[in-house]
Amino acid sequence: MECANLPALAQNRLRTPSNAWRIYTNSDQRFQISYPPGSHASEPYPSYIRIQNYTKTSGYGLNKGQYYLEIFIDGRSITCKNLSNQKLVSIGLVDAVTGIAPIDGDPGGLPFTLCAYRNQKVIEFRVTEPDKQGTLSNQIFNSIKFY
Repeated sequence: MECANLPALAQNRLRTPSNAWRIYTNSDQRFQISYPPGSHASEPYPSYIRIQNYTKTSGYGLNKGQYYLEIFIDGRSITCKNLSNQKLVSIGLVDAVTGIAPIDGDPGGLPFTLCAYRNQKVIEFRVTEPDKQGTLSNQIFNSIKFY
């Protein structure tokens, strides 16, 4: 694990499961999410987490296999109200909606989004990837667990 460059807060939240995917745990909001190996996590402030598997884009857009995961923890979310292709889902006892967020200028890919509603807060998980089928997004979203 390459935790040496992460802030101390993030180091305490990462562990490696047996299948080589990493796990990010947020004990305040009581959830965990898995993400592929070779990714780097940053937590610039408590309500925003970013995990990605690249350091720079060459040219415009994401290359095949590149992705970034953003987690927004907020009491409200304008994005979640504007998803296209919305589908209601449940993660255990937590209600959620999935869909594609409006593209807001980030480089390439589709912003597949899952918005979970818990304790009067919206937790928005957004995976942007170039695969129009959202294969990686679905794997990541299926790993979310609330406790």
